[in-house]
Amino acid sequence: MEDTRWLALCGDDPGLFACRLRDLLGLAIHLRLAGWLGLAAALLAFVWPGRMGGWLAVVALVFAVPALVLYNATLASFALVLAGLRLVR
Repeated sequence: MEDTRWLALCGDDPGLFACRLRDLLGLAIHLRLAGWLGLAAALLAFVWPGRMGGWLAVVALVFAVPALVLYNATLASFALVLAGLRLVR
């Protein structure tokens, strides 16, 4: 699953920037951060009129597509549908 070099490197010195970044990415995946951000942006885009709503829909897509890949299909699919509906409106 994970490369043993990362485990050895972060086990020896967990304060390295790469290890901190790896930890934060793991925490963001665990907390489903991309899905929640995509859903929040999609909901804002759906109610915000004009071009700003369109840009928020694009931001929602930017967060929702990676969330689909990172095991967060429940929130991301809803955000993807809302953002898509906002873009075609």
